[in-house]
Amino acid sequence: MKSIILKIRPFLLSFFLFGFVGGMQLSQAQITNGNFEAGNLSGWTGSSVATVSAGMTVLGWTVNPAGGYMASIQPTPGLLKATAETNLGLASGALVAFNSGLFNTATNFGTLSQSITLTSDQTFTIYWNYISQDYSPYNDGVIATLTGPSFSVIRLMAVTANAHGNAEAILTGSYGSTGWHSLTFTAGAAGTYTLGFASFNTGDQGVNPILLIDDGPGSTILPGQPVVTTTAVSSIGNATAVSGGNVTSIGTSAVTARGVCWNTATGPTTANSKTVDGAGAGAFVSNLTGLAAGTTYYIRAYATNSSATTYGTELSFTTTTAPTDPTSITATVNPLPYGSSTQLTAVGQVGTVYWYSGSCGGTPVGTGNPITVSPGTTTTYYARNFNSGVFSTGCASIIITVTPVPLTVSADMKSKCFDGGIFTGGYTVTYSGFVNGETPSVLKGALSFNGTAKTATAAGVYTIEPSGLASANYTITYLGNTLTIYPLSVPNLTGPDQACQLGSPGIYRTDPGMTNYQWTASTGGVFVTGNSMSEVKVVWLTPGVHLLSVTYTTPAGCVPPAAGTKSVTVNAQPQPTIDGNNSTCLLGVKHIYTTEAGMSNYVWAVPGSAGTILSGQGTSEVEVMWFLEGDYWISVSYTNPSGCSPVSATMAGILLKPIPGNAGPVTGLTTSCGPVYQVVYRVDRVPGADTYVWSVPEGAVITSGRGSWSIMVDYPTVPVSGSVSVYPMNLCARGESSPPLEIRLFPVPETPVISLEGRTLISSSETGNQWYRAEGAISGATGQTYSPVESGEYWVQVSSENCTSQPSNTQHYIGLGINNQALSRFEIYPVPSDGQFTISFATESGQRSRLQIINSMGTTIYEWDGISIKGETTKDVDLRGIAKGLYFVFLSTGEQREVRKIMIL
Repeated sequence: MKSIILKIRPFLLSFFLFGFVGGMQLSQAQITNGNFEAGNLSGWTGSSVATVSAGMTVLGWTVNPAGGYMASIQPTPGLLKATAETNLGLASGALVAFNSGLFNTATNFGTLSQSITLTSDQTFTIYWNYISQDYSPYNDGVIATLTGPSFSVIRLMAVTANAHGNAEAILTGSYGSTGWHSLTFTAGAAGTYTLGFASFNTGDQGVNPILLIDDGPGSTILPGQPVVTTTAVSSIGNATAVSGGNVTSIGTSAVTARGVCWNTATGPTTANSKTVDGAGAGAFVSNLTGLAAGTTYYIRAYATNSSATTYGTELSFTTTTAPTDPTSITATVNPLPYGSSTQLTAVGQVGTVYWYSGSCGGTPVGTGNPITVSPGTTTTYYARNFNSGVFSTGCASIIITVTPVPLTVSADMKSKCFDGGIFTGGYTVTYSGFVNGETPSVLKGALSFNGTAKTATAAGVYTIEPSGLASANYTITYLGNTLTIYPLSVPNLTGPDQACQLGSPGIYRTDPGMTNYQWTASTGGVFVTGNSMSEVKVVWLTPGVHLLSVTYTTPAGCVPPAAGTKSVTVNAQPQPTIDGNNSTCLLGVKHIYTTEAGMSNYVWAVPGSAGTILSGQGTSEVEVMWFLEGDYWISVSYTNPSGCSPVSATMAGILLKPIPGNAGPVTGLTTSCGPVYQVVYRVDRVPGADTYVWSVPEGAVITSGRGSWSIMVDYPTVPVSGSVSVYPMNLCARGESSPPLEIRLFPVPETPVISLEGRTLISSSETGNQWYRAEGAISGATGQTYSPVESGEYWVQVSSENCTSQPSNTQHYIGLGINNQALSRFEIYPVPSDGQFTISFATESGQRSRLQIINSMGTTIYEWDGISIKGETTKDVDLRGIAKGLYFVFLSTGEQREVRKIMIL
């Protein structure tokens, strides 16, 4: 018989399908996600209230899946009978034909279906659970369907009331539950079938029945009963295992006992084997003992209160069986040298190999295969198999024989300085061959020393012989050494007795192989390298006799009784001199240069581009010809009779100058009116010139730039008549002079003074006059006098040799003459005077008059205005103290003016 098992639960319909053919499980590919352990409804087609649940409590009923999840189906509002038939693969009207009384009143459906392939006569067992949330007489319920080739089966599994129910339906009554049940389908012909499940309401739409489906019977806890879950089994051995549970609800009374129960058949109860693990709610751990090896057990947790004993989900496990014993043990090294390792391999390994020493199951050594061991003594090792939590009954064994290894004890070399006594520094040894980090503390016996060194006092070499140690793990070999007693002596010091001041470093040596070398040199000696080694290099800075000394510490720690010394004579460094012409203009001419005679290794040098040594190289006198102008040098070095040379050659500067070129024309002022100051004269620079020599006219003063190509000159006195010229020169010669630049400077004429005599203007200058009025120069008015024809301001300027004076004073001229009746007399006396004089005039008109006295610069120095006198008038004037000179007295009456000249002495 072919079969497929399917578990179904009502209210929430949850299920899982297994298939078997001839007792063998079919591929689950026939029914996708038949156990719902994917945690979803993949592979299924469901209405909107078809879900997956991990367990639920409804109306006090607690329902848990056989595994982790179960399917749940509730009616969907609006999903009517015709749609439900389509979803389940039923023909239209099939439900009414199946039970007209029940399905004519059905209002809403919830469906879950899947298309599967079945063989002929294949059988399905379905696990389901139904919870009614309604009350009688409403006939809510759940169905399962299978439709296929010429095949259609509808099973009414449970209803709330049975007014229209089939005989096979379980009646729950109001708010009841069926618990977990199974239902079997048998297919007809082979082909593709639709497996379907549905829950439905009748007579109302408000309270929904729940269909639960799973792959096996879970648990259903009635209201008031405790709820418990089963913990997964762990630590499975051949006679023991660990499980437990969790009381998540005590129900309506206290939990008085809890634990796990188990049996070799499904459905274990507290009547079978069990643990008692306390009381009350919460998690607990259960240890299962007394189990048979290699046996399958079924287990579930339980909890007991006054209402009932309830159980958690059933689980199963299989105990382990004891593995066979290892057959033998092999070792990579045996016998084993002390301190070494060997690798042990158990032959016939099953599972994990446990290792022991002393006995089978005795002192643990480790696990694994192979294993590396390092025994300190001969040891027997045991190997035991451990598999699936079970040890083998016996062990394989091997004896590892440990043999001693070589150990060398070497006396250490010793030394001392001779002091007439024996060595008291203590004898020691060096060990070679200890293994595993061991030290001399593992050895037995006492270390002792013999040999000639024990009583030696004189300088020499003596023997040291160690002995006295023992060990079972080491074969000891002794090696002797020596004690050296060093005699005391002064250090040797070798090196040159003669040296040159600032010459090459001298190399000095003393005894090698010592420590703490200490060299000293008298003032003037500088150690270049090695003053803490057996060899040093010394440079001597000052001439004279110097002392070098050295001391050290011997390998035995001995210090010589005195330092080794050496006297060094340091010869002075020579200082060559050079005699010869060091400044010359004679390019292409031979020149002789000399230095001290009686030396050797003369080396002369000149710049190759500037000159050449014609003869005398290697001697104290050379002949040189120079080619290029500029600053150059000649140098010489030699070795004196003491074998010393200067640190660097002596150099003498040589200045080679060309004959300067000719001066070009001078530029600058040639003619002017003087005196003139800060006049600049220039000439173009002349190649090869070191200085410039200027010539200026007599009376001219060079105020700056003397010796350069540009000078500044003052002309403080005029007239000047002469020339300016310049010529360049250097140390060798002078160049041709520039063409003379002729200079003509004339004086500026004296500023004239004009006076009015009658109707004539008179200039103080006899020649060079030019008369002016406000409109400008008066054409043709160049004489000493000028008679105006118009009233106005007049003045004059004097010119001579293109030099023009400053303007004279200004005279105001009134065109009409004085009315004889207005002014009949105008006199001044005495003339000349010392500044004190009398002015007398007579007028008949009584007109307003003004009296002015003006100096030669046209400045009014005295004024008497507002005169209104008729007849004779006399005015005394005192101007004593004013500057001596010519003055003009003006008397103005109305539109007429008269002037008189006076001289103050």
